[in-house]
Amino acid sequence: MTNKQERFNWTFREELMCLVIYKKLKEKVFQRGLRTKFCGEMSLKDNTPPYNSINLKVGNYEFLFTRGKKGASSGAKNPLTKIIYENFKDQSTEKLQEMLKQLEKK
Repeated sequence: MTNKQERFNWTFREELMCLVIYKKLKEKVFQRGLRTKFCGEMSLKDNTPPYNSINLKVGNYEFLFTRGKKGASSGAKNPLTKIIYENFKDQSTEKLQEMLKQLEKK
C-alpha cells in the first residue's frame, strides 16, 4: 500500500471519484457534513490520496463548476482536472459511477 504522506499523483480514477463526490454534494445541496463523509470514505480505499488532498480536489471541482476555467485556482491549472471537467461536467452522477465501476473491474 502507498504511504499516504507521500505526494500523490492523481490518476484518472481518483479524479473521477472526486468529481462524483462534488456532483453528489451538489445534488444534496451541500448538506452539512457530507463532504467530510464522502471524502473520508474515499480516503479509506487502498491507493487513494489522503483525506485533506481529496477534500482540496473536490474544492477544485467546486471552483471550476462555479467559476469556470477563469481564475487562479490550482484545480483550474491542473491538466488532468481540466480534462475531466471539460469532458464529464455534463454527465450524470449515475453515469460517472458506472464508469468508475467499469474502471475498477480492470
